[in-house]
Amino acid sequence: MQSLEVLSLSNLASADGSSPLLLPAGLKVLPNLKTLALINGGYSGHLPPEWSRIHSLQTLDLSSNDDITGAIPPGFCSLTNLHRLILPKTNPFGSGAPLNGTIPECLGNKLTKLVDLDLSYNKFTGTNNTSSFFIISMLG
Repeated sequence: MQSLEVLSLSNLASADGSSPLLLPAGLKVLPNLKTLALINGGYSGHLPPEWSRIHSLQTLDLSSNDDITGAIPPGFCSLTNLHRLILPKTNPFGSGAPLNGTIPECLGNKLTKLVDLDLSYNKFTGTNNTSSFFIISMLG
């Protein structure tokens, strides 16, 4: 499995939504992983800081998982090959808490390959300085 480049564990949610799946922290053992798609899987919990060790990661898509909470780990700034970071909360009126905290400023400074960023319907705090870094890094 060490040569695995794409891991998609999508649409795994139970029909009644009663069995949320925790985000898997052990993925750091996949050194060649380029795409991690956990879309509409009924996943819950915090973004594992261990994922910041997957330096080959180009796409991280956690769309349609309304029970992912907490902040973006500062270690995500080391994911310098990241092209797509998709972390939207799908249902702004749903029961799960959104991602929160501040958006790490280093994401805009160090993730120069980032071309697709979706943080919709979350509750980030702080000044808008970070968002201007994203715009500059995506245009420049």
